[in-house]
Amino acid sequence: MNILDRLKQRVFILDGAMGTSIHNLDLTLDDYRGCENCSEVLNLTRPELIRDVHRSFRSIGSDAVMTNSFGGSRH
Repeated sequence: MNILDRLKQRVFILDGAMGTSIHNLDLTLDDYRGCENCSEVLNLTRPELIRDVHRSFRSIGSDAVMTNSFGGSRH
């Protein structure tokens, strides 16, 4: 079933609190390659942690998750 069909049937739950979930992890400056709180770096240095956060969102009922790209926008 595609996303538009699901939206016609019920509320679609997207994601969780990615930033909060990351900040609750016990991370070091090395995990961030010296770029403190640059969570995009974790996609490269600690992909298993990002995967686990996404899995935790799915396990509690999120229909979809988004990428970890807080600094990816021009703003």
